[in-house]
Amino acid sequence: MAGLWSRLFGTRPAARRAPARGLPINLVGEQHCAEAIAGCRRGDVALVWHEADNPDDDGALAVTDEQGRLLGYVPRYSFLRQAIHDDGKGCEARLRQIGPGVRGFNEVRIAVVLDDSEIQKRRYEGAVKSSS
Repeated sequence: MAGLWSRLFGTRPAARRAPARGLPINLVGEQHCAEAIAGCRRGDVALVWHEADNPDDDGALAVTDEQGRLLGYVPRYSFLRQAIHDDGKGCEARLRQIGPGVRGFNEVRIAVVLDDSEIQKRRYEGAVKSSS
């Protein structure tokens, strides 16, 4: 399937194989991504992107589904930011948990496995507001 995808659309970032287990990361900003999150299920591939032009944080790591819909961001204090930005690591990720949280909206947790792939860049698209 990956060969067909590459022939049709070019390469895609770090979604080669599913990590069986991984280190958990709770995303932030999910309250603005309710529509995209509603279409996701546990176990789905999550893509991690560097948004170098993000006006709030030039080290921002956005997390999207395979269709490119924003699901949230890796927190500033996460080990993953250091691994990617300082240690040159990449990662593979899957949605580990999606559900109602204590903050009053669906919260998202991903599972990541560090690897030697390159983190792809994406342009910052501004705050995503849900119509819900």
